[in-house]
Amino acid sequence: MASTIEIGDTYNDLGARIVAPESDLNLGIVILLNGATTTAFSIDTTTPGEHTLLCTVTSPTTDLTGGITRSVTISPAKQLPAPVEEHPNPFTSQPANDNLLLQGEVGQRGSW
Repeated sequence: MASTIEIGDTYNDLGARIVAPESDLNLGIVILLNGATTTAFSIDTTTPGEHTLLCTVTSPTTDLTGGITRSVTISPAKQLPAPVEEHPNPFTSQPANDNLLLQGEVGQRGSW
């Protein structure tokens, strides 16, 4: 079984339990997280990465073994799209060249 969650999300494992006759309930469950023995299904979700959970059970009388494997991927949070840049209103923004000098005198007709 494989799962993908985002950074910061909570991983809730389904757990493991022995479903067998009463005489077999003394079997121990071994939990491996990324190859290391652990006692709990606990994954650090603060950094991206791949994690593997392996649960095994071995009968002490028959040496029969059963197990399950779960893969969990912690992916970076989805990036929101960049905001759309608004175009300035040409009627309220400053002209590109506000140092333009007009030639001529007030009231004079003709070229500038």
